[in-house]
Amino acid sequence: MFFRHNWPGIFWAIFILILCGIPGSEFPVSPPIKHFDKAIHFFLYAQLSILLITGFIKQFRFRTLRYQPISSGLVISFFYGFLIEFLQNYFFIARSFDPFDLLANFCGTIFGILAFLIIYGKQIKK
Repeated sequence: MFFRHNWPGIFWAIFILILCGIPGSEFPVSPPIKHFDKAIHFFLYAQLSILLITGFIKQFRFRTLRYQPISSGLVISFFYGFLIEFLQNYFFIARSFDPFDLLANFCGTIFGILAFLIIYGKQIKK
């Protein structure tokens, strides 16, 4: 039951891992917008937090995730962002830790939570 409701969030997290593991030289030249990569991080983590929260609410296997989906989504998204930055610094080729990427990840997570609450806030059933 857990995977049935959480596969979108799991696959989105894998997608983020793959994108962040690709060497920077493999990406096309940056668009003329300065710090465009930060906007991408923001979007990726906003979507991740929405998918995690939605899946956590629908599953019944783990009570903490079901009854505290927003705080669980916040913590998991934040630590996942930190893990990705750590992996970029120590394991991925031609990648490095960027505290501003981490900040963009966190801001995206907060935005995703706020967007979820605006859209579904009154419909959350426990």
